Amino acid sequence: MFAILKNGDIQLTRGDTARFTVSITNDEKQPYTIQEDDVMTFAVKSEYTDTTPAIQKKVTGGNLFHIEPNDTKGLDFGKYKYDVQLTKADGDNYTVVADKIFTIMNEVG
Repeated sequence: MFAILKNGDIQLTRGDTARFTVSITNDEKQPYTIQEDDVMTFAVKSEYTDTTPAIQKKVTGGNLFHIEPNDTKGLDFGKYKYDVQLTKADGDNYTVVADKIFTIMNEVG
């Protein structure tokens, strides 16, 4: 099971596949078109202070993230924190999704 809740929190059954996009709007509420050298980074951590993410996915020139079964297979069930950052080719860095919950759900099998 994979779900993105209305508040942006994510639920994923451990070992499942998930694909999702992250759209960006600028300060004027206009859609931002991702450039070919832009890098989007999705990071999941147990605690904000962790130096190494439990899951990290980077996409260059796009906004489609793919979580594979092996990305969550070894994680404990429970709640984690996640964010998404945009790093533009000129080096500017923007957090486009901040302080959200990523829940690894229990699996039966």
